[in-house]
Amino acid sequence: MRVAVTHLSSCLPDSVVTNADLMAEFPDWDMARMAERTGVHSRHIADPNQTSADLGLTAARRVLTEAVLTADHIDAIVVCSQTHDYVMPGNSALLHGALGMRDDTMAFDLTLACSGFVYGLAVIRGLIMAGTISRALFVTGDTYSRLIAADDRSVRCLFGDGASAVIVEASDAGLGIGPQAFGTSGRHFDRFVVWSGGCRVGRPPWAAPSSRVTGDVPEDRATIAMDGMGVLSFFGSTVPTAIRSLLGANGLVVNDIDRFVFHQASLLALQSLQRALRIPDDRMVIDMADTGNLVSASLPVVLQREIDRGAICAGQRILLAGFGVGLSWGVTLVDVGR
Repeated sequence: MRVAVTHLSSCLPDSVVTNADLMAEFPDWDMARMAERTGVHSRHIADPNQTSADLGLTAARRVLTEAVLTADHIDAIVVCSQTHDYVMPGNSALLHGALGMRDDTMAFDLTLACSGFVYGLAVIRGLIMAGTISRALFVTGDTYSRLIAADDRSVRCLFGDGASAVIVEASDAGLGIGPQAFGTSGRHFDRFVVWSGGCRVGRPPWAAPSSRVTGDVPEDRATIAMDGMGVLSFFGSTVPTAIRSLLGANGLVVNDIDRFVFHQASLLALQSLQRALRIPDDRMVIDMADTGNLVSASLPVVLQREIDRGAICAGQRILLAGFGVGLSWGVTLVDVGR
């Protein structure tokens, strides 16, 4: 059985924050240097009353319209996000209700970030191949701007908000989900973490993030604490190894892949992976200048953009790789059908 992503859509907030905007707010920030490292010149930022569920709902409605489907045609809705509207329930229940889905529709959440799209495809593919469901709506989306201290240059310059929605079903068309490989290094979880807000380190829900997290003693544990160089170094060695292993296990080499579509982490990270794997420029996808790092929505958004511009077409073989919070990573081969 060939299980494929047959339709893709997305939703980016209307509000855009440019590097010039950030420099006007913080004149001492060297935004030219930051752009060289991140590859980001502007990013979409959710309005104060706009959540990841709101963005995901818009993306979901768009993809259903594009696929000429209604909510009744969906057997499962899976949502991947780390910025849920509430502590409970997850956003999958919210979208299930907002879309008016059948009561017998499976709905659940994945609390993953940048690797979540690849993980979600694996879970949904398994459910379809097992005969549990026939068609799934997979929504990914995050509003990391809610978790970023206003004066934290390292993350504020990098991340944007957005959501994506895709249809996954048995089909000869679309992006066929092939062999996959996954990994986790939980002992390194603290290299990318928000300490408070859970049950171990609680925080009143009305308390907004205010100051930067620094060193071993966070001033405000409700914002992202990221060891940027530690994360970059870890994935710089882990991801190429995982990719080479997956390719080798399937009798392939780098030159057999038409397009490498990685999570758009940062320009520095993507260039490092490209060098490590010796990927030709015309096969490496780098497309985050006007979106920033979109976390769980990064891969599907860049895939949709590649398809829209005609860079992905029938007969190609693609490799997807997501990596981030956990620390976790996932790699999958994709064949492009009609």
